[in-house]
Amino acid sequence: MMNEQSKAKFLEVLNNNSKHSIIVEGLDPREIGGAVVIPATITPFDLGSLSNDKPVWVAQLERMGPGRKFLIIDRIDILNEDDQEKFAWLLTNRQDNGYKLGADVQILLAIPNGSLQKVCHKIKSLCINWKI
Repeated sequence: MMNEQSKAKFLEVLNNNSKHSIIVEGLDPREIGGAVVIPATITPFDLGSLSNDKPVWVAQLERMGPGRKFLIIDRIDILNEDDQEKFAWLLTNRQDNGYKLGADVQILLAIPNGSLQKVCHKIKSLCINWKI
């Protein structure tokens, strides 16, 4: 759980970098309101890469209505490097299988108890890296 000082600093980082994806070491996704959380272990089919249907997480974001939203990829550090790279297209292009993220959606990659060192270089290079 973030203390008040950490929370204030983190909100400042989010507000100053709203167009960027951020890997956050020490973030519990439950601490972020207005978020859709997808597990890093999501299959490419459910992510939307291999399906013609709208992914569940896209529909959840759309149902949230106007205002700032967060798409949180939870625990990317538990995947091997090859599996982590399934998120590279989403991080680079802010879309998957034709479903574009709105400008009001910020992508966060949460590492609640793990280490940023376990995230592959390609993913780290596409994001701001932050430790709470």
